[in-house]
Amino acid sequence: HLVCTPSGLPVTWALADPKLDERQVLMAVLDHDPTLTADRWGLTVIADKGYVSAELDRYLADRGVTLLRPSYRNRTPRPGEHLL
Repeated sequence: HLVCTPSGLPVTWALADPKLDERQVLMAVLDHDPTLTADRWGLTVIADKGYVSAELDRYLADRGVTLLRPSYRNRTPRPGEHLL
């Protein structure tokens, strides 16, 4: 798992067992270094459809982080989805 800037500069990363839920890994990575979100209010994380989770959405919103990811075809498009 890699978190990087839009230009590709790595910010943080984690190696995880592929059997782990990627949403849980993202929360663990962000919990490991609270300054990643505390010092960057308004941060946007771009991810794939695998990050669909109400729990993750609440977790990120509580930290002022916006999750930009595609929605499933049978769901209402998410804000900013057209930018993907």
